Amino acid sequence: MKNRHIGFMVILSLILISWAHAQPADSPAKTAFSIGVKAFQAGDLPTAAKNFDEAIKLKTQLLDYALYFRGLIEKQFNNLKEAQKFFEKVRWYRPASTQEVNAEIELAHIAKQQEHWGVAYNLLIHLEHAHRYERQYPDILYELFELSLSRGNMGLACNSALKLYTRFPAITLQKGWGFNLSDVRVGNRVLRCYISLRERERHYQQLLLAGEFDQIRNELRDWVTALRKDSNPHPNEVAHLEMQQGILALAEGRTKDAVGHFLTAQDITGRNFTTQMLLAKGYSKTDDYSAAVMGYLRAYNLSPYSRLGKQALFQAAFMSYQYRDYDGASRHFEKVVRMDRGKLAWDARWHLAWIRYLKADYEGAVREFASLSKNRRFADPVDLEKMRYWKAMAQLRQGSLEEAKEGFSQIAGNKRMGYYTGAALARLGDFSGKINVDLSQPYEEPTRGTASIDNSLGGKDHNSEKLQESGIIDLEQPEYENELKEPIQVFTNLKEPALIARLDRARALIDLGYGNWGQLELREIERHTRKLSYLQSLMKEYMRAGDFFRSAYLADDVFGQQREKEGIDGAKLLWTYAFPQAYSEVVSSSSKRFDVNESLIWSIMRAESGFRVDIHSSAGAMGLMQLIPATAKRVAKDIGFFDYKNSTLLTPENNIIFGTRYLKRLNKTMSNNTPLTVAAYNAGPHRVLGWMKDFGDLDMDEFVEHIPYLETRNYVKKVLRNYFIYQSLYSKKSNPLAWLARKPTMRFDGPKPTSESWDD
Repeated sequence: MKNRHIGFMVILSLILISWAHAQPADSPAKTAFSIGVKAFQAGDLPTAAKNFDEAIKLKTQLLDYALYFRGLIEKQFNNLKEAQKFFEKVRWYRPASTQEVNAEIELAHIAKQQEHWGVAYNLLIHLEHAHRYERQYPDILYELFELSLSRGNMGLACNSALKLYTRFPAITLQKGWGFNLSDVRVGNRVLRCYISLRERERHYQQLLLAGEFDQIRNELRDWVTALRKDSNPHPNEVAHLEMQQGILALAEGRTKDAVGHFLTAQDITGRNFTTQMLLAKGYSKTDDYSAAVMGYLRAYNLSPYSRLGKQALFQAAFMSYQYRDYDGASRHFEKVVRMDRGKLAWDARWHLAWIRYLKADYEGAVREFASLSKNRRFADPVDLEKMRYWKAMAQLRQGSLEEAKEGFSQIAGNKRMGYYTGAALARLGDFSGKINVDLSQPYEEPTRGTASIDNSLGGKDHNSEKLQESGIIDLEQPEYENELKEPIQVFTNLKEPALIARLDRARALIDLGYGNWGQLELREIERHTRKLSYLQSLMKEYMRAGDFFRSAYLADDVFGQQREKEGIDGAKLLWTYAFPQAYSEVVSSSSKRFDVNESLIWSIMRAESGFRVDIHSSAGAMGLMQLIPATAKRVAKDIGFFDYKNSTLLTPENNIIFGTRYLKRLNKTMSNNTPLTVAAYNAGPHRVLGWMKDFGDLDMDEFVEHIPYLETRNYVKKVLRNYFIYQSLYSKKSNPLAWLARKPTMRFDGPKPTSESWDD
C-alpha cells in the first residue's frame, strides 16, 4: 500500500511539473480559465461552463480550480450526479487544502440532498477530524451539527454545538443562537444540551475578543430575564451573571458599573480569589488605587503560597508603583522577592532597581541593575539589554560619563535593532560632544540560563491562563512581543517537483489577478516544507500576492536569527520582508495628505495588526490600524466620508486613510512629539495629557519607561522600535530616535481631562 502511495505521488509530481512548464503566462488554457472565472462571477453560467471545459481539455495548470467551478455550475443546474463527478476529480488532483475542504463540503451537501446520510456523515466526520486548523472548520462543525440534529443524533449534535458555542461564537451569531444553547431550534428539532457556567464563560470570552459587545449585552439581558422567571435560581449562576456583566462594563469603560456588579457577586459568593481580583481591576480603572491595592492584597491573603496568590501580591506592588507610592511599592516588591524564586522575583527586583533610579539613588540603582544583569536565568535578551541601558543611564546621572559611554556604545552595536539600541544611539548623539564615542566595539550578546521560562509573570499555568483570558489578572508581557503570531501547521515534506509545480500555480493565479487563491497555494507549500530556499521564494510571492502578514511572519519566525546576526547591512532583503512598505501607494498618499511620517504609519500598522486586514480586537478595534468604530465615525465626519459603515474599516485603503487622519489629530495635540502620539494612539490623548501633568518633566526615554499602563508602555516601545527600523532601513537615518534623549517639547498644566475631547 505504501509503495502504491509513493508511486501515485511520483506520477502526480510528474503531471504537475509538466503542466507547470508547458504553459506560458498567456497560454490558451489560462485565457480560457480566466474568462470562465469572470463569466461565473457575472452569473453567465453557460459561458463559464464552456470556457472551463476548454481549460480542462487543454489540461490547464489550474485544473482542480476549473473542475471545482464546473461542479458548482452543475450543482446550480441541479445536475447533482455530474456535480459529484467534478468534485470527486478535484480531490484526485491534490488541490490546496482549503480547496480540498471546499470540494468535500460540496460532496457532503450533495449526499444530504440525495439522502445518502451515511456518506454525508462520513465526509463531515472526516473533515472535522482532519481539517480542524482550516478556516472552514467552524462551517464544517455547523454542517455536522445540522445533520446530526436533523437525524436525531443528539450526542453528536450537542458535541458540535458546544464547540461552536465556546470556540466560534461568530457563526452562532449568524444562525441566530441566543445565550441558552438548549433552546436552539433547527427546523422542527430543538437542541436540549447542558451547558456549564465555565462553557458559558468561554463563550463570552470569545465574543469579547471579537468585539461583539452588543451581542454580549443582549445575551446577558436574556440571561437576566430567564433568572427572574426562575423561582429559585442557583446562587452560583447569579454570581457568574454579575461577574460577566462586570467584565462587559469594564471592556466598555463603565468602570463604576463594573465595580457594582463585582460587589454584588462578592455579596453572593463571599470574598473569594476571583471576586477580589475583579474588584481590584475595577478599582484600578476608576483610579481608586488604594482600593485596588487592598483588593489585590486580599486576593493574595486568600492564597498566599500559590502562584496566583504571588501574582496578586505583585499586582498590589505594581499598582502602588503606578500611582507613585514608591515606598509602598518597594515594601510589596521586597515581599515578592522573599516569597518567590522565579521570574516573578526577577521582575520585582527590576522594579526595585527602577524605583531607586526614580528616587535619584543612582548609586543604588547602578548596583541593582548590575546585579540583575549577572542573574540571567530568568531574563531574555531584551530584559538584559534594558538592565544595561538603565545602568548606563544611572551612571550618566551620577556623572560617570566614560562608564555610561561604554554601556551605551555596547547596546548601540546590537544588530537586533531593538528599542534600546535606538535609545542608546540617541544618548550617544546627545552627549557625543562631551566624550569620544566609539561604536566599533563588538556587541556582547546576552545569553540566557538553561531554564525554560515563560515571558509572563512567574511563568504560566492553566489557572492563570484562565484568569488572564477572563480579564481578571494582567500578566507581564515581553517588551517586544511578536505581533506576527499565527504559525501554520507543518506537515511532511512533499517531493520537490510537486512543490515547484505548486509555486508555479501560485504565480499563475497571482498573475491572473487572483491573489487570494495564490495565497492558498503558497500556504500549502509552507505546510509541506522547511527548506530555506523555498521559504525565501514564498516570502517574495506572498509580497506579490499582497499577503504582507505572511511574508513578515516567515521573515521573523524562520529568518529572525539570521537577520539579527547579520544586521541590516548584511541581510537587507530579509529585513524588508520583515518590515515591508505595505500598501505603499495609499500610505504615501495619506502621508502627504495629512502630513504624517510614512514610517510612523507602517510602524503603527505592524504593531497593531501585523498587516492582517480583517483582524478584530477585544476592544472592538478593526482592521490594519485597529481603529475603534466610534473613533472612525468621528474621523469619517472630519474628512467628509459620509457613507461610513463599520465594515468600511476592513478595506485597507479606508483603514489607512482614517488611521493616518487620526494620527494627524494626535500629532497636533501632542505637539509632534512622536512617543506621546504613539502613547495617545493606544491609551487615549486624555491619559497622556494626565501623565504629562504628573511627570512630563522627565526626559522622553524616562517618560516612556514610567508610563503607568503596562500595555501602553510596551506598545510604545514596540512601535518606536518599528519606527527605528523603518527609518534606518528606508530613510537611512543614523539616529532616528534622537528625541528620546531630550525632554518633550510640550507642557500640560491644565486640569486632567477625563475623556478624549472632539470639540476642536
